Amino acid sequence: MFFLPVFSRIVSTIVTVAFMVFSGPSLPPPTSSVPTTTTATSTSAKPTPDKTTPVEPTSEETTTEDETTTAEPTSEETTSEETTTAEPTSEETTTEEETTTAEPTSEETTTVEPTEPTEEPGLLKYVGLGDSYAALGSTDVEHTGPANCYRSTDNYGGNIIGSGHVEGEDISCSGAETDSITGWQFKPDDNSLLPPQIDQLEADTELITLTIGANDLGYWDVFQCFQGHIMSMTPSDCATKHGPNVETELTKLPAKLDDVYTQIKDRSPNARIITGGYMPLLAPEDNCTEITLISQKDREWIIDFTNELNVEVKAAAERNGATYVMPDNVEEHTGCAPYKERYVDFFGTNTGAYPFHPTALGHRVMAQAMLDAI
Repeated sequence: MFFLPVFSRIVSTIVTVAFMVFSGPSLPPPTSSVPTTTTATSTSAKPTPDKTTPVEPTSEETTTEDETTTAEPTSEETTSEETTTAEPTSEETTTEEETTTAEPTSEETTTVEPTEPTEEPGLLKYVGLGDSYAALGSTDVEHTGPANCYRSTDNYGGNIIGSGHVEGEDISCSGAETDSITGWQFKPDDNSLLPPQIDQLEADTELITLTIGANDLGYWDVFQCFQGHIMSMTPSDCATKHGPNVETELTKLPAKLDDVYTQIKDRSPNARIITGGYMPLLAPEDNCTEITLISQKDREWIIDFTNELNVEVKAAAERNGATYVMPDNVEEHTGCAPYKERYVDFFGTNTGAYPFHPTALGHRVMAQAMLDAI
């Protein structure tokens, strides 16, 4: 039984070879296992499923191997790829997204936290000292301190206090001279005495602003002279009346200013001192209605008066380690500038300022210049 199939195959092969030899190469070979393989190969190469399905001559072994080779690797590879693609992607995506979302949040929190200690890093302990050029702002705002100091809340000291950089008080007062900073100030309008301004200074005071010196030269008398001529509609001659006294007092001013700084530093040795200059009422080219009755001689004299005063004030500040401040382009903002641009004014009718003193705008720019100097 075992040899029968083998014998049959041998006989079949011999017959086929003999047929091919005697028939010649032009005749097609008879159906056998060889064309079956060719048909299967041809069928698998064609994409048409109708011709692949009816392949009956393929042996069971070939079919089994094809199906196994085609189905199992495909299934395993697909499953493996799906598993490899799906699971790691899901895990990696989840992990990366959660990590990416969490880490920036942590970094943002870290960035915000350091700013918390800088919240109000330390408001500077402040005291404002000075005369009417420091005290007098607008006439129609709230005033502080003694009524005869005319201390407007929109003066430069008030602006500095309202800036959010300092805490403290402004004790400047109209009529103050250098010895009003270091000693008692007499107020002739009600015969009162005001305590020395430096009494408000303490060892831990950190910032002091100061404008002082004009009244030592008789600024109040000069102001009254100009105002009197304007009110009486008569040409002025104030330089002749007050010039000699101004020159005499100007020579004494440096020593007085040095004494003020010495006593300030004794009270507040670590304080930063910012000294404000006197913004000019007139510039050389000014010519406006307000100065019609001020003579040409007096116009030149009041300009020189202000310049010489500022020279001494600045020099004393620098000698004593203070910072002198004057806003930029003040010559374009005198009492003859357009109303809304004036840093000082002659009468205050259109600016709400006290006569011959800084306007609210002038105080704001002075305050900003002082803050910028800190």
